[in-house]
Amino acid sequence: MLSQVQKVAIRAHLGVPFAGTANAGRLYGWRFTWYNEDLEYRMNNMQPAEEQLLTGSILGSFKLQGNPTLGDTVQYGITDPVQGLIQVPYTVQASDLSTPPNTVNPSESSPLYSIALNSTTAILAAAAQYGYAAVGVMPADLFSPAYLPPYFAEVIISAPGVQPGQPFFSLSATGGSTTNLLVEQQATLSPIAAVLTNFVTGVQSPYSGYIALCDALRMNMTQTGLSLWLKKADVVDFRQNERSARKALYMEYVHQLEAVLGGRDYVQKFSGGGGGGGAVC
Repeated sequence: MLSQVQKVAIRAHLGVPFAGTANAGRLYGWRFTWYNEDLEYRMNNMQPAEEQLLTGSILGSFKLQGNPTLGDTVQYGITDPVQGLIQVPYTVQASDLSTPPNTVNPSESSPLYSIALNSTTAILAAAAQYGYAAVGVMPADLFSPAYLPPYFAEVIISAPGVQPGQPFFSLSATGGSTTNLLVEQQATLSPIAAVLTNFVTGVQSPYSGYIALCDALRMNMTQTGLSLWLKKADVVDFRQNERSARKALYMEYVHQLEAVLGGRDYVQKFSGGGGGGGAVC
């Protein structure tokens, strides 16, 4: 789930008023409109791969298949660049096998989703201290996972982004006698990534995910505006149209961020572009 800091950054870029603190129930009164509720719901109910576009986290995943039996043990492996191999065994419990029956096809009820969910608890206990998160997902049916056959379930592993050239974590899996555990996808960086230059300092830095990119582009735009206002353009070698050009680039990415979050015209409605409901910096 997105952190409060990440949510605040998203609201600021789109121009949506800040949430503040709920007092006497007013949070669900004056602040919330259909637009606000839609955005808050989306931010609170994203799947890991969707969040990756925003946060720039690194994702990998395991796949669970087969016909698990009581006592069958699988083992998850996360090789961290610093900590080395973190091994996490999980043994199928009776509660995993007591899922509600599939009323349409009773023979196709599956405990895989329960195993995925319980496995994440074990993984978090072993690896959360090193920055890892785990989520159990069943892609076959999003609404009633206990009643339709998933055929497979996933355990998605995420970790914060790393600097270019630094190694990602890697995954390994050992299946049980009746439960198949496979590495579905090795760790991959968010497809939304770039190296940007700070035009005041000249330092190049990597950014991954729409939140970090929009933050950096807004900062570059602000730096340009301040330099021109202080009449130091000759020192930092800015063109007179530099700020408008950077604002246009920033707004291009703000609109991409808006599209990922549902494309509900937040920017137009709330005068977005970094002001948190106010004017563009």
